[in-house]
Amino acid sequence: MISAAEQNTPGNFGLTGGVLVNNIAAFQLLFVNAASIKRILCPATNAFDRIDDIVGAVKEVWNGELILLALGPTATVLAAEFSALGMQALDVGHVDIEYEWFLRGAKGHDQIDGKFTNEASGGNIVAECDDTEYHQQIVCRVI
Repeated sequence: MISAAEQNTPGNFGLTGGVLVNNIAAFQLLFVNAASIKRILCPATNAFDRIDDIVGAVKEVWNGELILLALGPTATVLAAEFSALGMQALDVGHVDIEYEWFLRGAKGHDQIDGKFTNEASGGNIVAECDDTEYHQQIVCRVI
């Protein structure tokens, strides 16, 4: 059983390592305790246009880790494709932004700096992330 204090602790998800396929500096808080993250940056919109390149990039860096996908509708297609290849993959959708809102006690869909938040006005304009750890996790760019 997880205590109330542990439930509000960032990154308490037991992820040991993962390949994160997304388009922004997402999941910084959600997976802060993960042993390793490999990030593959992809287009923020129309990612399906690069689906073959994304599949190739994941295959190149994948070493049995869980693949987390946050690329809109393209993530659902990729999850099915990776599954067919025997690779464990999850379309995590908006779990990161929802987690951020939860931690902040947000009552609505507020814009969060550094996050692509299409539910918030102006949320599709995201400044470049200057977090060193984030940049060290980037193993490929399919942009």
